[in-house]
Amino acid sequence: MNVYIIKGNDTYDVTKVSSGITWRYEVDTLAAELSFSITGGDFGVGNVVIMKEKGREIFRGMVVTESGKHTKDLTCMDLGWYLNKNEVIVQFKKTTIYDAVLHLTNKFGIPTELPKGLKKVTVTKIYKDAKVGDILTELLKTATKKTNQRYYMRMLGGVLAIRTYQAAAIPIYGVGVDYSQGKSIENMSNKVIIV
Repeated sequence: MNVYIIKGNDTYDVTKVSSGITWRYEVDTLAAELSFSITGGDFGVGNVVIMKEKGREIFRGMVVTESGKHTKDLTCMDLGWYLNKNEVIVQFKKTTIYDAVLHLTNKFGIPTELPKGLKKVTVTKIYKDAKVGDILTELLKTATKKTNQRYYMRMLGGVLAIRTYQAAAIPIYGVGVDYSQGKSIENMSNKVIIV
């Protein structure tokens, strides 16, 4: 696994001076997060970060927070972060969901891979001051209701990939040498109605 930082027109391989690399992606959020510590250099907020596994890009994002003195702790978010942060006003009138998604992602310059099945479903709706990520989620829910096919989206490198659950061809990569999974029932509760 290699980590690169792009600063201006220069690309730096910072793998050897990086430590504590964690990569987090949750299915219910659009954006993935990469965090690591780096010693030396001025690679702060706003620089592009790329992570590759066996030469294949698995993360592309931007440094959004930096802290520390000699060793800097960097937090990076992929392009899905922009879609979750930006609000738009947009109207779709008998627009295919395929075209609606492309319209939204093209506004932010995000390449998108979509299943052709989204061309069969249309939407007519006005979204006012809505977050792009929320609109995309709603569009996919509409497609699910009309086609009985479940969809999900995820950033792969610099591409927004929308897939069906049956065509789950999105790889899950192990970063570093440690993998962990957690489970919790902390928020579980019962509701009892006494009549």
